[in-house]
Formats: sequence, C-alpha cells, structure tokens
Amino acid sequence: MKRIIKLMVSLAFVFCVMIGNGMASFAADWEQVGNDWYYRQNDGEYLKNSWVYSNGLNYYLGDDGKMVTGERMVVYRTCKFDENGALIEEGVPTDIEGLNMDILTYAHQIVQEYWPAIVKGYDMVCSERTKNGAPSEILNYDLCIAAAYRSIEMQIMMGATGDLYYSGPEESGEMRWNTVPRLLTGNSSYIGTENKSVVFGKNRKRAYLGVDDMEFLLSDQFTSAPHYAQIVGKEYGQIGLAIFYTDDQGSFRITEVIKVGE
Repeated sequence: MKRIIKLMVSLAFVFCVMIGNGMASFAADWEQVGNDWYYRQNDGEYLKNSWVYSNGLNYYLGDDGKMVTGERMVVYRTCKFDENGALIEEGVPTDIEGLNMDILTYAHQIVQEYWPAIVKGYDMVCSERTKNGAPSEILNYDLCIAAAYRSIEMQIMMGATGDLYYSGPEESGEMRWNTVPRLLTGNSSYIGTENKSVVFGKNRKRAYLGVDDMEFLLSDQFTSAPHYAQIVGKEYGQIGLAIFYTDDQGSFRITEVIKVGE
C-alpha cells in the first residue's frame, strides 16, 4: 500500500457506465410484489445481480431480482444489509484472480471516503441527462469501485513508466477497461471504451478536496463535446464514479471515462 500511495502523481476522476438495451418509456423505480421489493429499470426489466443507489442508500438486487436483506456474498466480499435492504457493512475483499488486492482495498477506501462527492457527481450527470431528454442512470456501487481501481492502476503505471497508461492491452487481447468492471461486478458481458482529459491549476491541500472538486471536474468534462455526448447518451443505463487525489504540483487529472455494457 505504501508503494501505491508513493506512486500516485495526479488527481483522477473516473466513471463507468453500463449500456442498457432499448431504454424506453418506463420510469425506473421500486416495485413491491407480495413481501418482496424489485427495481424496475428504464427498459421495463427488473434489475438483477446489481447495485442501485436510492434515497441516499445502496441496495443490492439478487439473481432473482429481489432486494437482498441480511448477509450475502456479493461477488468478492460479504455484505450485510438491514431489514429494509440498505447496505450497512462490508467484509474484507477476497482474492480475485487478475486484480491486485492492495489496489482493490484502497479503491474501497477511496469510494467510501469520497462518497458525498460521488453522489454530487451522480446528481450532476442526472441533471444533464434530464436536460437532454435521457433517462436517469442507476448509480452502481461496484462500478464506482471499478472506477477507483482503474484510477489507481493507471497512476501506478505512470509512476513506474512515466507514461499515462490508458488502455493496457492484456495477453488475452482484452483491455483493462473491460476486465476490471467485469471482475468487480461478476458480469462477464461488460465491454467499454475510455476517454481522458486533464485539468490544471487547482492548487489546494487534500484536506479541502471533495464535493467542490467533483463539481469542478465534471463541469470541465461537460465542456468536451465527445465526453458530454457520452455522458448524456440515452443508451447508458448504469454509472459508477470515483474521485482520486494525488500530489502533482497542484494539477488534477481526469484520467479516464469507462463505458461498460452489452
């Protein structure tokens, strides 16, 4: 972990999006069937094996679409949910082949520490989507972890090589923007693309970073026509964001945007 922190050289903002098929006239919302709760997506289908952020809390829908309560293994760690389905505790991540556990542990810390900033970013994205007639996206907790993981991973590679490591083709021919979200969500069908931009000149101490910086970074992202078009794209159904701080003479980098989907 000390090596990871030492090699960090910039601020990274990342988000992941899952593409949904046939987004149409449905309004995403909770639906009760008997004693069970489900979350109907914009395409009319129930959300399954996925997180949803709702009313200030994170919930998980199982493989049958039912909201999970009690204790459940979610992909790579044990999670505890209260009687109303809200996440209340996460266990220690277990090993995942293909991922570095130090990076994964630190990614969890980043997401938890800066969750208010992530929610701010999510609200901003939803607002922009509404302006453009696109349905709101689902904020997926595990995609936030994937976004943080990729930020850290890229910065480590930059510290080691001096080059910004965008895609990173693997021996299998896959790209890291595909494999990281796939492994962290347990969904092998995810694919993605990646974009990046750089922001300079915000020279502030880490203690003062957070929600205001997410607003600054996303506002800058909105000025990029290709990035903005992807942010408000109607085909995207889920999103994960992470904000990652490093010390690089007061410069902050938005290192990547990961889109993930069918």
